Amino acid sequence: MARTKKIFCCFSIVLILAFVTFSVGCAVDLGTFSEDNDFEEYYESFGDVVGLFDGGQLSYNVKNSLLNEHTTNDLDWEKDEYEVQSKQYVYVIIPFKAAMKLESIAFYIKAETDCELHISAFYFINDFGTPKRIKYLSSPDTEIIIVDDEPVEVEIVYDDPLSADRICGLTASLTKGEWGSFILNGFHQQGYEDEYLHTGDNGLLYIRMENNSGLNKSTMPPCQFTFLNMLVRKL
Repeated sequence: MARTKKIFCCFSIVLILAFVTFSVGCAVDLGTFSEDNDFEEYYESFGDVVGLFDGGQLSYNVKNSLLNEHTTNDLDWEKDEYEVQSKQYVYVIIPFKAAMKLESIAFYIKAETDCELHISAFYFINDFGTPKRIKYLSSPDTEIIIVDDEPVEVEIVYDDPLSADRICGLTASLTKGEWGSFILNGFHQQGYEDEYLHTGDNGLLYIRMENNSGLNKSTMPPCQFTFLNMLVRKL
């Protein structure tokens, strides 16, 4: 790969509350990530990004699928096997492999329909506290259990994190078939007051697409989408 930073598109931190703006031929500001060795430091700082959807999950390598010369210049993938499939993702999970202080995380995103996509982000120091019983759109609200040899219908308690516990959130307005974007920043992380995201080795960021969560199936229309160009700015 040619020196990646030279061909990356422009990212303006001034537009932190609006869509990311790209322009071929400009450099993207990834903060203190070194450009040596074709940004191997950047690629080595993240595990494969995982998308959870109703019925399964898919994993995407950052270098192949989410940030490289082809994705930034063409808004496409070099090979079919690198493509991020269009799904109703409930969670997009970013695993961290290093201790970092991050100012922002941005994605390009394209939806199958016009959509107001509501997004919440949650940070976990390791896999232990992450949600295991996730409420998908098809998940039932109740279940039958046996109490004193009798069947009893009870409400199912899922362990999705509460919206009140998110470290940041936003709404992205998406137009059918067009690339839009969103930026996570202004983090409110427990134990820190600087509005940056502090990660550690084995930490995980769960980005919840509220429209596709069973928690909101009666209040938000689902949104099917694909994504690329994960831009993480490290301080």
